[in-house]
Order: sequence, then structure tokens, then C-alpha cells
Amino acid sequence: MVMVPWVAKPVLGLLSDCLPGPGNGRLNYLLAASLLAAAGYGGACFCISVTPVFSALLLMATSGMSLTTVVVIALTAQDKAQSRAYLGLQSVCYYLANIVALYLGGLLVAHSSPTIALSQALVLSAVMPGLFAFYLYVRYYRTKAAISPAPIKAPALTEFFSTLKTLLAKKTFVGTMLFILFWNFCPSMGVSLYFFETDKL
Repeated sequence: MVMVPWVAKPVLGLLSDCLPGPGNGRLNYLLAASLLAAAGYGGACFCISVTPVFSALLLMATSGMSLTTVVVIALTAQDKAQSRAYLGLQSVCYYLANIVALYLGGLLVAHSSPTIALSQALVLSAVMPGLFAFYLYVRYYRTKAAISPAPIKAPALTEFFSTLKTLLAKKTFVGTMLFILFWNFCPSMGVSLYFFETDKL
């Protein structure tokens, strides 16, 4: 269930591209997504024992994180000259954050019971999107003279499907698309591998 928002990223991308919103455009989605993630993780730490509520809050948090990823990539792609450098920096930051998160997770589990460690991890998970939402608000929303990224013309859905139809007629595009599809077509092994390790190893 937690993977659903990540599978739905193409739909979220279409939404943020075709309906960027007034004023600050895609930044509206970025602010909403950050608040959603912070509220989801923060709320989940109080409802660990109530499975349906906990699951719903975790789904809300991952939806916010998925939408954040989509919007950040879209904003990066707007700057054609710097997009390669931005995406490279984003990848480096992503993997560095993974290392820090795994290390902190190990510390929490080593020094606390599983329930308390999970609660603490959820609080830590809520902090970063919360701080990011605060930064966005102060930087772009607090004053009337908000500085927003360069305005772009939002494509219509008909334009998107017309472009897709043209691309599907090209063998190189279809070949690349099928390669990526089959390359990524595998179930997430993280949870099942974790249970195998704890049960068998």
C-alpha cells in the first residue's frame, strides 16, 4: 500500500504539469506535499498501535514524498542549462541522506525497543519536510512580492496525448520505453527480504 504513491508518479506528474496552479505554480504542490509528508509522519508516531489509522497516515506521508519528488524533478527540468548538474546533485544528496538515515535507524533500534524506535524515526522523518515547508513559506509565500520560478506555459492534456502518440510511432522511443519497463518490472524485495532475514537468518 505504501508503494502506491510511487507507482502513481506519472499521474502526479501530469497533474503538476497541466495544472500548475496560480501564483507560485508548481511550488504550490511542493508546499502542499511537504506539509502532507510532515503531517503524515508526525501523526503516525502517535498511532502506531492503531493499524488502520497508522497505515492511512503512512500512506499520506509517502504520497507527500512521492509528489515532492515529481515536482522537484519538474522544477529541475525547467532550467535546461543546469538540469544535468541539478539532477546529479539531487542523486548525490539522495544517497547521502540514505546513508545517514540507515545509520540513525541502526542507532535507534540498538538503544530502544522496536516500538519506541519506530516512533522516534517517524518524528525524525517529519522534521525535514516540515522544515522544508517552513522554508518555502518564508521564501515564497510570506510576502506579497513572492519570487517564483520563471513562468512556463502549462501544457494541455490534449497536447500531452498528441505528443505521446507521435513518440509511440518512433521505434527508438518504444524500444527505450520497453527496456526501462522490463528493467524496473520487479516487486520490491525490501520487506520480504527483511522478514527472511529475521525469520531464517
